[in-house]
Amino acid sequence: MRKKIAALVVLVNVFMILMGSTQAQSETSSILSRRKAVELIKDNSSAIWDAQQGVVF
Repeated sequence: MRKKIAALVVLVNVFMILMGSTQAQSETSSILSRRKAVELIKDNSSAIWDAQQGVVF
């Protein structure tokens, strides 16, 4: 019975480690996409301004 409990504990720990690593990967991808979005906005800020003014008038 102790071996089964120990094996279950090991499996739960492995599962938690795997879930933590996938969450870390998803967080870094969202940070990279935010950085890319900021770069695109900086590069195209005049086009965005023109589009906003076109809607207002």
